[in-house]
Amino acid sequence: MVNLRESYPNGFAVAIACATAAFGYVVMATGFGPFGAHGASIAMRTTYIAAVCLLMFDVIESAHIARGTSRDRRNPYVWIYAFYMGYFWCLMMMLMFWRGAENIGMLLVQWGVAGAGFGLWMAFFITPPHGCPSGRFDLDNPPTDRPLGRLYIFWPIILVILITALVSFPPDTGWRDGYLLFQMIFLGSMMPLYNYAKPLLWRAALPRLIGFTLLLIGLLAF
Repeated sequence: MVNLRESYPNGFAVAIACATAAFGYVVMATGFGPFGAHGASIAMRTTYIAAVCLLMFDVIESAHIARGTSRDRRNPYVWIYAFYMGYFWCLMMMLMFWRGAENIGMLLVQWGVAGAGFGLWMAFFITPPHGCPSGRFDLDNPPTDRPLGRLYIFWPIILVILITALVSFPPDTGWRDGYLLFQMIFLGSMMPLYNYAKPLLWRAALPRLIGFTLLLIGLLAF
Protein backbone atom coordinates (compact mmCIF):
# COMPACT_ATOMS: atom_id res chain seq x y z
CA MET A 1 0.00 0.00 0.00
CA VAL A 2 2.81 2.39 0.91
CA ASN A 3 4.70 1.47 -2.29
CA LEU A 4 1.59 2.16 -4.36
CA ARG A 5 1.15 5.54 -2.67
CA GLU A 6 4.78 6.45 -3.34
CA SER A 7 4.86 5.23 -6.94
CA TYR A 8 1.46 6.49 -8.08
CA PRO A 9 0.36 9.20 -5.63
CA ASN A 10 -2.20 10.77 -7.97
CA GLY A 11 -3.76 7.46 -8.92
CA PHE A 12 -3.71 6.39 -5.28
CA ALA A 13 -5.52 9.57 -4.18
CA VAL A 14 -8.16 9.28 -6.91
CA ALA A 15 -8.70 5.56 -6.22
CA ILE A 16 -9.13 6.18 -2.48
CA ALA A 17 -11.57 9.02 -3.20
CA CYS A 18 -13.66 6.89 -5.56
CA ALA A 19 -13.72 3.89 -3.22
CA THR A 20 -14.61 6.00 -0.19
CA ALA A 21 -17.33 7.89 -2.05
CA ALA A 22 -18.79 4.61 -3.38
CA PHE A 23 -18.78 3.10 0.11
CA GLY A 24 -20.39 6.24 1.54
CA TYR A 25 -23.06 6.22 -1.15
CA VAL A 26 -23.97 2.59 -0.47
CA VAL A 27 -24.20 3.22 3.29
CA MET A 28 -26.28 6.39 2.87
CA ALA A 29 -28.51 4.91 0.17
CA THR A 30 -29.18 1.84 2.28
CA GLY A 31 -30.26 4.08 5.12
CA PHE A 32 -32.37 6.59 3.22
CA GLY A 33 -33.16 5.25 -0.25
CA PRO A 34 -31.26 6.86 -3.14
CA PHE A 35 -34.39 8.13 -4.86
CA GLY A 36 -36.35 9.18 -1.80
CA ALA A 37 -36.60 12.51 -0.04
CA HIS A 38 -32.89 12.44 0.75
CA GLY A 39 -31.78 11.61 -2.81
CA ALA A 40 -30.35 15.07 -3.58
CA SER A 41 -28.68 15.19 -0.18
CA ILE A 42 -27.02 11.83 -0.82
CA ALA A 43 -25.73 12.95 -4.21
CA MET A 44 -24.34 16.15 -2.70
CA ARG A 45 -22.73 14.37 0.23
CA THR A 46 -21.22 11.67 -1.99
CA THR A 47 -19.66 14.40 -4.14
CA TYR A 48 -18.33 16.12 -1.03
CA ILE A 49 -16.89 12.86 0.32
CA ALA A 50 -14.82 12.44 -2.84
CA ALA A 51 -13.77 16.10 -2.63
CA VAL A 52 -12.68 15.72 1.00
CA CYS A 53 -10.46 12.74 0.16
CA LEU A 54 -8.77 14.56 -2.71
CA LEU A 55 -8.37 17.92 -0.97
CA MET A 56 -7.20 16.57 2.38
CA PHE A 57 -4.74 14.10 0.82
CA ASP A 58 -1.89 16.61 0.51
CA VAL A 59 -2.81 18.41 3.74
CA ILE A 60 -2.40 15.17 5.68
CA GLU A 61 0.62 14.02 3.65
CA SER A 62 2.53 17.27 4.23
CA ALA A 63 1.69 17.20 7.93
CA HIS A 64 2.88 13.58 8.02
CA ILE A 65 6.18 14.53 6.33
CA ALA A 66 6.80 17.38 8.80
CA ARG A 67 5.93 15.13 11.74
CA GLY A 68 8.18 12.31 10.54
CA THR A 69 8.32 9.49 13.08
CA SER A 70 8.18 11.82 16.08
CA ARG A 71 5.71 11.35 18.93
CA ASP A 72 7.24 14.17 20.97
CA ARG A 73 4.49 16.26 22.55
CA ARG A 74 6.75 19.32 22.22
CA ASN A 75 6.80 18.96 18.42
CA PRO A 76 4.02 21.21 17.02
CA TYR A 77 3.82 19.15 13.82
CA VAL A 78 2.75 16.09 15.78
CA TRP A 79 -0.24 18.05 17.06
CA ILE A 80 -0.97 19.50 13.62
CA TYR A 81 -0.93 15.98 12.16
CA ALA A 82 -3.29 14.84 14.94
CA PHE A 83 -5.59 17.78 14.23
CA TYR A 84 -5.86 17.13 10.50
CA MET A 85 -6.41 13.41 10.96
CA GLY A 86 -9.17 14.22 13.44
CA TYR A 87 -10.64 16.91 11.19
CA PHE A 88 -10.73 14.50 8.27
CA TRP A 89 -12.54 11.91 10.42
CA CYS A 90 -14.98 14.55 11.67
CA LEU A 91 -15.80 15.72 8.13
CA MET A 92 -16.36 12.20 6.85
CA MET A 93 -18.66 11.25 9.72
CA MET A 94 -20.63 14.49 9.46
CA LEU A 95 -21.17 13.88 5.76
CA MET A 96 -22.28 10.31 6.41
CA PHE A 97 -24.75 11.28 9.16
CA TRP A 98 -25.84 14.68 7.90
CA ARG A 99 -29.50 15.51 8.56
CA GLY A 100 -29.48 19.21 7.75
CA ALA A 101 -27.96 22.48 8.92
CA GLU A 102 -30.30 22.62 11.92
CA ASN A 103 -28.49 19.66 13.51
CA ILE A 104 -24.94 20.77 12.78
CA GLY A 105 -24.18 21.78 16.38
CA MET A 106 -24.91 18.29 17.68
CA LEU A 107 -22.92 16.67 14.87
CA LEU A 108 -19.94 18.97 15.43
CA VAL A 109 -19.76 18.15 19.11
CA GLN A 110 -20.31 14.42 18.62
CA TRP A 111 -17.91 13.86 15.74
CA GLY A 112 -15.51 16.62 16.76
CA VAL A 113 -14.82 14.81 20.03
CA ALA A 114 -14.60 11.46 18.22
CA GLY A 115 -12.29 13.01 15.62
CA ALA A 116 -10.05 14.45 18.32
CA GLY A 117 -9.70 10.99 19.83
CA PHE A 118 -8.96 9.47 16.43
CA GLY A 119 -6.34 12.12 15.62
CA LEU A 120 -4.55 11.68 18.94
CA TRP A 121 -4.60 7.90 18.52
CA MET A 122 -3.08 8.17 15.04
CA ALA A 123 -0.42 10.66 16.15
CA PHE A 124 0.70 9.08 19.40
CA PHE A 125 -0.15 5.37 19.27
CA ILE A 126 0.21 4.31 15.63
CA THR A 127 3.70 3.76 14.23
CA PRO A 128 3.94 5.96 11.13
CA PRO A 129 4.88 4.14 7.92
CA HIS A 130 8.33 4.77 6.51
CA GLY A 131 8.45 6.68 3.28
CA CYS A 132 6.02 9.09 1.66
CA PRO A 133 5.60 10.77 -1.74
CA SER A 134 7.86 13.65 -0.71
CA GLY A 135 9.19 14.00 -4.27
CA ARG A 136 5.97 15.86 -5.08
CA PHE A 137 6.77 18.60 -2.59
CA ASP A 138 9.42 21.31 -2.33
CA LEU A 139 10.73 20.29 1.09
CA ASP A 140 13.64 22.74 1.00
CA ASN A 141 11.43 25.83 1.07
CA PRO A 142 8.62 25.34 3.57
CA PRO A 143 6.28 28.34 3.78
CA THR A 144 6.82 28.42 7.56
CA ASP A 145 10.24 29.96 6.89
CA ARG A 146 8.42 33.12 5.78
CA PRO A 147 6.43 35.45 8.06
CA LEU A 148 3.03 34.85 6.45
CA GLY A 149 3.73 31.12 6.23
CA ARG A 150 3.88 30.89 10.01
CA LEU A 151 0.10 31.20 9.91
CA TYR A 152 0.18 27.45 9.18
CA ILE A 153 1.10 26.69 12.79
CA PHE A 154 -1.93 28.60 14.08
CA TRP A 155 -4.36 27.67 11.32
CA PRO A 156 -6.02 24.79 13.25
CA ILE A 157 -6.98 27.24 16.03
CA ILE A 158 -8.18 29.84 13.50
CA LEU A 159 -10.13 27.15 11.66
CA VAL A 160 -11.98 26.07 14.81
CA ILE A 161 -12.86 29.72 15.52
CA LEU A 162 -14.13 30.28 11.96
CA ILE A 163 -16.27 27.13 11.97
CA THR A 164 -17.67 28.00 15.41
CA ALA A 165 -18.55 31.50 14.17
CA LEU A 166 -20.28 30.11 11.06
CA VAL A 167 -22.39 27.75 13.13
CA SER A 168 -23.12 30.22 15.94
CA PHE A 169 -24.07 33.23 13.82
CA PRO A 170 -26.12 32.07 10.83
CA PRO A 171 -28.10 34.60 8.73
CA ASP A 172 -31.78 35.09 9.49
CA THR A 173 -32.73 32.67 6.74
CA GLY A 174 -30.21 30.07 7.94
CA TRP A 175 -27.38 28.47 5.99
CA ARG A 176 -27.91 26.23 3.01
CA ASP A 177 -26.77 22.68 3.76
CA GLY A 178 -24.37 22.70 0.84
CA TYR A 179 -22.84 26.04 1.80
CA LEU A 180 -21.99 25.07 5.38
CA LEU A 181 -20.39 21.82 4.27
CA PHE A 182 -18.54 23.63 1.49
CA GLN A 183 -17.01 26.10 3.95
CA MET A 184 -15.97 23.38 6.38
CA ILE A 185 -14.24 21.40 3.63
CA PHE A 186 -12.71 24.42 1.88
CA LEU A 187 -11.35 26.10 5.02
CA GLY A 188 -10.02 22.84 6.39
CA SER A 189 -8.16 21.88 3.22
CA MET A 190 -6.64 25.18 2.13
CA MET A 191 -3.35 24.98 4.08
CA PRO A 192 -1.03 22.15 3.00
CA LEU A 193 2.38 22.76 4.56
CA TYR A 194 4.56 22.35 1.49
CA ASN A 195 4.33 23.77 -2.00
CA TYR A 196 4.60 21.40 -4.93
CA ALA A 197 8.00 20.90 -6.55
CA LYS A 198 8.09 23.13 -9.63
CA PRO A 199 8.97 20.42 -12.17
CA LEU A 200 5.89 18.45 -11.03
CA LEU A 201 3.60 21.39 -10.27
CA TRP A 202 0.59 20.68 -12.48
CA ARG A 203 0.83 16.91 -12.29
CA ALA A 204 1.21 16.95 -8.50
CA ALA A 205 -1.67 19.41 -8.12
CA LEU A 206 -4.09 17.34 -10.21
CA PRO A 207 -5.88 15.60 -7.29
CA ARG A 208 -6.48 18.96 -5.60
CA LEU A 209 -7.78 20.49 -8.83
CA ILE A 210 -10.21 17.58 -9.22
CA GLY A 211 -11.16 17.98 -5.55
CA PHE A 212 -11.90 21.69 -5.93
CA THR A 213 -13.98 20.94 -9.02
CA LEU A 214 -16.05 18.37 -7.11
CA LEU A 215 -16.39 20.80 -4.21
CA LEU A 216 -17.86 23.43 -6.51
CA ILE A 217 -20.17 20.86 -8.10
CA GLY A 218 -21.42 19.88 -4.63
CA LEU A 219 -22.12 23.52 -3.83
CA LEU A 220 -23.72 24.61 -7.11
CA ALA A 221 -25.41 21.49 -8.50
CA PHE A 222 -27.51 20.33 -5.52
